[in-house]
Amino acid sequence: LYARPGHHEESPVGEASASIDNRMQDYTLVDCYQVFASAGFGATVSDELKTDPMAFRTDWLKKEGLAPERLAVIRAKGDSMEPTIHSGDSILVDLSRNQIQDGGLFVLRLGDELYAKRLQKRVDGGVNIISDNKAGYETLSVLPNELESLSIIGKVVWLGHDFF
Repeated sequence: LYARPGHHEESPVGEASASIDNRMQDYTLVDCYQVFASAGFGATVSDELKTDPMAFRTDWLKKEGLAPERLAVIRAKGDSMEPTIHSGDSILVDLSRNQIQDGGLFVLRLGDELYAKRLQKRVDGGVNIISDNKAGYETLSVLPNELESLSIIGKVVWLGHDFF
C-alpha cells in the first residue's frame, strides 16, 4: 500500500476498481426518482427529481421481460399496503404495464395524488383501489364516469425493503 519513490507497481486500488467495473457489466442501472407513492391516504407529486440510479442484474431483467428504459424506482410512504409494502420501501415499476390485472399491485395517479395499491375491475366498468392493510383503510371505488381522473402509471414488479 505504501509506494516507494520511483517504484511503479500496479496499485491494488486500481485492480479492485477494474474488478468492480467487470462485475458492473452484469448489472443495469435503472433511474430512481424522488417521488413517493402513497401506501396510505395519497401523496401529491410536485417534483419528479432523479436521484442516484439503482442496479439490477441484467440477466434477471431479461428473464422477467423487463426493458430498463421502461422502468423506474420510486419510494413508498405510509402503511396502507402493509404487510406487503412498508413505508420507505423501494418500488420497481414497469411503466409499460399499465393495463389493470385484478389483484395486481400498481402505481397510479388519482387526481393529483400518487398511490401504490391493488386494482380490481368492477362489473360496472369502474375500478376498485384496494389497500392490503384493512385496519383504517377502505376500498376506494372509481365509477365509470370518474375514470378520467385515474391514470395507471405502471405495475409494481419488485420491492426492496431496508431494515433499519
